[in-house]
Amino acid sequence: MRIEVRLHGRLPGAQPGSRVIELGEGARLSDAFALLGLSGSPPVVALLDGGPAWPDTPLRDGARLELMPIVDGG
Repeated sequence: MRIEVRLHGRLPGAQPGSRVIELGEGARLSDAFALLGLSGSPPVVALLDGGPAWPDTPLRDGARLELMPIVDGG
């Protein structure tokens, strides 16, 4: 399946920008993280087709995934 990924800001181990990745059927968000070089459960906000997503969220062909780093401070 093909997933459109948009990375906002700087994420450790990944380059910002848009790309299309290919994953096998039954893939989950954690599989996309691994393919993008983001280990484990990275400190990001993940939106899948505009809604919240977690590492165990299943992906579907043609989905749009947006990843944004979590920023803290004041």
